[in-house]
Amino acid sequence: MAEPSLMSQPSPSEVPIAQRPGPSASPAIGDAIGRDVCGCIIASRLPAHRLGERWLARRRRDREPFVLYRLAHARAAAGVGWPRMLARLRDLHDRHVLTVVDGALDADGSVWLRSPYPGTYEGMLSITGLLARKERGRLASTEAEVAVRQVLSACARAHERGVEHGPIHPDEVLVDRMAMVRLECYGVERELNGRPGSVDAAVAAELRSIGSLAHLMVLGALPGPGWERTLRREPGVSRRWSAWIAGALNVDGFATAREALAALDAGR
Repeated sequence: MAEPSLMSQPSPSEVPIAQRPGPSASPAIGDAIGRDVCGCIIASRLPAHRLGERWLARRRRDREPFVLYRLAHARAAAGVGWPRMLARLRDLHDRHVLTVVDGALDADGSVWLRSPYPGTYEGMLSITGLLARKERGRLASTEAEVAVRQVLSACARAHERGVEHGPIHPDEVLVDRMAMVRLECYGVERELNGRPGSVDAAVAAELRSIGSLAHLMVLGALPGPGWERTLRREPGVSRRWSAWIAGALNVDGFATAREALAALDAGR
């Protein structure tokens, strides 16, 4: 069965991908256009990411476009930690992840990361931007399930490769016109901060955040006090979906992304 369309065909230039304003360029970077970073020449500025600046760049040897992120306030793992971190992020080969393919440490202490360019950032929306365009600020249950499945699939593969993201923000989940979901900068913040806490705690927080994302998509708001009662009473949300979201949000919820996927399949 074809996946339902999550988008209502917005004009490509209408809504930028990141609805939350990112940090402005620092005086040190100035106008980075023309600079050579990670084997690419910076061509233009893109809307900012939650973690820092975004730039469109073209690889020197073949002009292929990439996205460069400059994380001016991140603390990179020094010495041998940086190559290991970069190797873990490069290993995330999944169609629902914009994989980090290269990186560099700048003299000013900032971090540059390079990822594939997903066609056009103006033709994609974050979940936050997508909901802003929807009637009542929410998606149909079937649309939300399509998105959640893709997110869980990507997370499951990443966890099996030893990378966790921790809580996923709605602005880090991108959706294109074909309902394809991609996670941006997956695992980057946690890796740059030295992978704090335990793996189990990071995975648990990540899965609960996906439950919150599901709640946001079907109810138009993040879960607050009394969310269980609100969820049960929401028309159009099936018992199966309601039970899954409740399970994901529970403190003792799903242990793994694979378990969460299997629970989503139960009772279909």
